[in-house]
Amino acid sequence: MLQTTRKWIKAMATAAALAVVMSFLAEIGGMGAQNNSQECQTLADTVASLESRISSFQERLRGASPAGKADLLRTIKNLQCQLGAKKNDLRCCRQRNGLRTEPPAAPTRVWESDLKFKMDWAASTADTKLQKVERLLRAFNNRLSDATDGQWIVGRFLIQDANSTLEEEGNGVGHIHEVKAHRSPNHGHADGRPDNPEHFHMTMGNRLDNTDESARTFAGTMLMEFLHSWTGARDEYEVTSGGGRTRCPLNASPDYPNACVMWKTNDSSVNELCRPENHNPNTEQGNSRGMDCYSWIAKVMRDAGHCGFIVPCNYVAGPASAPTLRFVYLTITRVRQIDRPGGEALGDFYARASMDGVRLARTRFHANDSDFSPNWLFGFAYASNQARSIPITIEIWDAVTNAPDQSCDVNPRRNKRELSVVYDPRTGAISGDAEGTSGRSISVTGGGDANRVAIDFVVTSR
Repeated sequence: MLQTTRKWIKAMATAAALAVVMSFLAEIGGMGAQNNSQECQTLADTVASLESRISSFQERLRGASPAGKADLLRTIKNLQCQLGAKKNDLRCCRQRNGLRTEPPAAPTRVWESDLKFKMDWAASTADTKLQKVERLLRAFNNRLSDATDGQWIVGRFLIQDANSTLEEEGNGVGHIHEVKAHRSPNHGHADGRPDNPEHFHMTMGNRLDNTDESARTFAGTMLMEFLHSWTGARDEYEVTSGGGRTRCPLNASPDYPNACVMWKTNDSSVNELCRPENHNPNTEQGNSRGMDCYSWIAKVMRDAGHCGFIVPCNYVAGPASAPTLRFVYLTITRVRQIDRPGGEALGDFYARASMDGVRLARTRFHANDSDFSPNWLFGFAYASNQARSIPITIEIWDAVTNAPDQSCDVNPRRNKRELSVVYDPRTGAISGDAEGTSGRSISVTGGGDANRVAIDFVVTSR
């Protein structure tokens, strides 16, 4: 009887303790719900305040002088940018707390960037390697589109090889190496921005074969280095730079699928960035930036003027594929001197080219030669769902010591020195100052102006 009584007393104590704990948890849960509700109300108040301020400035705009309108329009645009971000935050807050009264905003593509690439080999003489690069760039563009839910792709890739001076002439250059270089096989710099990115480097090595699956694997690493360089995103696998290893996502569950590409870069099935719901704050990104990767990229985009870039309220799929890229190459295969440039016996020639309106970096000069085969390559990739004709301009220059460089005449027509053609990818036709077909060599000679040269060139695409 005494033993039974003791068991009863112990059970009652346990039940009482459990009741206290459950009451405490319920109180904490209620406080959490109250706090979450207050968060949503604060956001709602901010949205209303921004809408009111925008209306006030728009009213002032009606009576503003022409000189004052520019400042007012800038202010309104800035407030509208803030309003869009806060509206999205409010939608997400309401959805998290079961208070949603409107559907979440769908991500829309708001940014197409140009990305310059330099190969550390003569790409025109290594077609198999160039095909690997093409596969890698396609896979990278797909991963960028997928990880940002279709909000960011590379609209154009601008490609040059080891013969160019691209490294000295431009920021944001992605370097693709055949073998290990720059002390580390792959690295980016976490100080860049979309409008002034840093360099980053990728090494193909022997592990990248000429298959789509291999390209998809390497594309994750390329995406990580790209985001370091273009947005300043920090590591999600270190606590501090060079410190102990950690991991993001903080939670691994069906609620957080395929996250995070910054952690599992070589897993081609991982297609999500770390984001508020599953971010591990004790990472270099969390400790130095104070937010997850996705929120940081959205902030950087907004700061750069791309107001529509958002962190979606829930994980969303893809799109897994960006528009398919089409590659176009200009190769200057031969240069012959016709006149003595600047009174010199032999010239020191180099080339410049423009493709689709973009002036690419010049080649390195070829010294003291009157007939040579440089195989200078300029490349360009664009989304194939955009039907367009591609203007191409070729310039040949003579580098002169202690004087301005001299433009050479490469145009068969008088009074025009550069050569301008238009390439139609749909038919392969080349027209303009010279005519021909893609894949076939075209020869032209300057038509009478000083410093005449003759060149052979070929335009190819795939």
